Amino acid sequence: MQSVVYYDYYDGRLCPIWYVGYLEEKDYTKDVLYVPVQCPFQPLNEFEESLGVSVFLSELIVNTQKPNCFGINIRSIRQRTEMAGISINNICSLVIQMGDLEEVLHMARVRWKTICTQ
Repeated sequence: MQSVVYYDYYDGRLCPIWYVGYLEEKDYTKDVLYVPVQCPFQPLNEFEESLGVSVFLSELIVNTQKPNCFGINIRSIRQRTEMAGISINNICSLVIQMGDLEEVLHMARVRWKTICTQ
């Protein structure tokens, strides 16, 4: 999966808005897809309009065995899209709000910091 972070102006300054992953055929068969946290930034006006699905906060996964990556619960997204009558094979992109991603990554960092200091 190739990924990009789209940014736009918010309160007069540039801010990351969406983390978008563009799916490849092999990605559809996985239960969890791990992707790197870091990826290129592009302006929001370059956002590619294609069939995409929002990734819920509950579908984001942190695995301590995969540092600098986060997981996306593809199985959950597959079930959700099929309930809506859409095959996941027709989905071109996964759209994650940066606020959700930051929250999950921060929660994981705080949890491990607490464990390590006990």
